[in-house]
Amino acid sequence: MRHKNWLGLGASIILGMIFCISGMGKLFAEVELFETSFPGFLDFLTLDQVRLLFHGLPYVELAIGLLLITGFATKLIAALTSLLIAGFIASNVWFITHGMGFEPCGCLGFFDRLFQSRLTTQQSLYLDMAMLALILITLLCYQRGFTNIYPWFLKRD
Repeated sequence: MRHKNWLGLGASIILGMIFCISGMGKLFAEVELFETSFPGFLDFLTLDQVRLLFHGLPYVELAIGLLLITGFATKLIAALTSLLIAGFIASNVWFITHGMGFEPCGCLGFFDRLFQSRLTTQQSLYLDMAMLALILITLLCYQRGFTNIYPWFLKRD
């Protein structure tokens, strides 16, 4: 039983680190709007909604990452994060089905240039599926309850 708890904690910390790296990378990068680069994508949103989405997403990712790493409401945050990951998977599938599977996705922002390797949309889809698996491991193996908001490093009473 003890190894199961460590597995859940490790999965949540790794997931949180991925979100922190992605969010920080997008904050430090020049944000370009995707509706000019990929016509047809997000046509159902207005220009202001697209700007809000792409300028607000790094802050959301950073907040999710910090909450997962510190362990505040980990299971609840992981469950809500699955909706965000489902959106990422849907957008990657859209890009792949429209022939843009090998285009750089810009998912890591600044860190794409720092590591000098661009993550393609297809590779991003694989990363999103791995993140979905980490969410599942967190939900099944994390030691605290679903509504428990106390971080992992504080003792339980």
